Amino acid sequence: ISKELEELSKELEEKYKDDDEGMKAMEEAIEKSVNDIEKVFAESFSKLEDTEGVEKLEGSCSSGPEADAKKMVKMTEKYANAIKDAVSDDKIDDKEAEKINGISKELEELSKELEEKYKEDEEGMKAMEEAMEEAGKDMEKDFEETFSKLWDCEGVDKLEW
Repeated sequence: ISKELEELSKELEEKYKDDDEGMKAMEEAIEKSVNDIEKVFAESFSKLEDTEGVEKLEGSCSSGPEADAKKMVKMTEKYANAIKDAVSDDKIDDKEAEKINGISKELEELSKELEEKYKEDEEGMKAMEEAMEEAGKDMEKDFEETFSKLWDCEGVDKLEW
């Protein structure tokens, strides 16, 4: 694509080299298009980090400590929300227990994966932990309240620890 763009650029420069108004109009159109493309790219890229399966992309944005922290926080939120839903009626049914246990396993697997990933990278681990702490600040109190309600629920014994 870069080569094609370079060739097109040369072609257009040649075409408009003696037409100042045409060159100016073309440059303005290109500038507007670039701004539009950058905006779309920024929006798309920000959504990409939250997309399920992004870790399968080579060289994706999901490989750094901040992105890993975001994944961990997102998974923890998912876990907390499942518990919050389950404790809302002071009873944990089989379906809710299955959901919570499944997310718990996913969270454990992610935690082990990240621990393994950063076992030789103290700086990366520290950066990830700091990013997790920062990203998880808002949910910490809510998570504690939700978790404390859990122990009083009928069916808490269905959960796997």
